[in-house]
Amino acid sequence: MMTADINREQLILLAQCVLFGVGAGLCYDVFRAARRVLCPGRAGETACDALFCVLMLAAAFRFAIVNAAGQWRLFVLLGACVGGALWQGCLSTAALPLFLGAAAALRAAAHRAGRGIQWCFQWASAEKIREIRKKVCKTPFHFSRKRYKIKSKSVQRQER
Repeated sequence: MMTADINREQLILLAQCVLFGVGAGLCYDVFRAARRVLCPGRAGETACDALFCVLMLAAAFRFAIVNAAGQWRLFVLLGACVGGALWQGCLSTAALPLFLGAAAALRAAAHRAGRGIQWCFQWASAEKIREIRKKVCKTPFHFSRKRYKIKSKSVQRQER
């Protein structure tokens, strides 16, 4: 009975390892699309690679501690490699164009938003901002100035 439970637990862990490898392959393709579209240039590629490595190390550490019960077994590593190979062999060719399109759409949206903000700053000159501020930001105690002026006028009349 105990061996059946252990074998079943190990098979479940192996299936989880394969899914972890598929997730790592998916993450790799997402970062590959980001490198191509969002971060062209040496610095962008380096930043994407560093972020991918940190993310994968954290995910592997969490997987090893939580799912593999702190025991890094050989079949855990092999299962993750098989999952990554399954992703790259079967699904990567279909998913990469989708990720590239999404990254291009994200880049275009960010570019449009940046141009809109730039247009707002060009449109809003200092004089227009002062006019808007005068209309919107009125003093809540605008009668206090009138009372002060009235008092000062009455004081001047009494002095004469």
